Amino acid sequence: MIMIGLDIGTTSISGLLYDLEIRTVLHSTTEEQVSKPFSPNHEWERLQEPGIILQQAERILGLLLSRGPEAARIGLTGQMHGIVYIDQNGNPLGPLYTWQDGRGNLPSGADNSLTYAQQLSRLTGYHIAPGYGLATHYYNLQHQLVPEHAVQFCTIADYIAMRLANSVVPLIDATHRRLASGATACRQVLLISLRLCRPELM
Repeated sequence: MIMIGLDIGTTSISGLLYDLEIRTVLHSTTEEQVSKPFSPNHEWERLQEPGIILQQAERILGLLLSRGPEAARIGLTGQMHGIVYIDQNGNPLGPLYTWQDGRGNLPSGADNSLTYAQQLSRLTGYHIAPGYGLATHYYNLQHQLVPEHAVQFCTIADYIAMRLANSVVPLIDATHRRLASGATACRQVLLISLRLCRPELM
């Protein structure tokens, strides 16, 4: 069986054709990201354009399919912790907030004693690093930066998988799904942050 692998990195996108039976890479390619991380308003911002990333990933996928049209599966991986807000139709609402974005490391109060990530860690009892998507989301909630029509957020790899599958719901990896289900840290943190800032969503 021939498989295609795509890696949606922060600075590059890689793809390969892999033969599972003989365990051999048949072809591989790596391109620099067309959408470089940018900082439009603050030096601590690290944003990228999900639409541009999708176009580049689709083009690389097309090249791989031209070399291996018999490919039966596609596997995706990508930068972790960054988030893209999406609407009910699966459209991105604004940029990809990358794992390098620094808003979670900004002081959250007038006394500058705690960052937003530290404040969220204290509220939940779980360690939240500044680059985690929940820290980014927590800051955005506090500053009314969450798009009005956002229904959820996902990683860039989940967004790419959703669009490639012509879906409107992020195709979240099974390991992510376990983190988001039941009384796990991820879900508890998200629920607490929503309760603090957007009680109408609870």
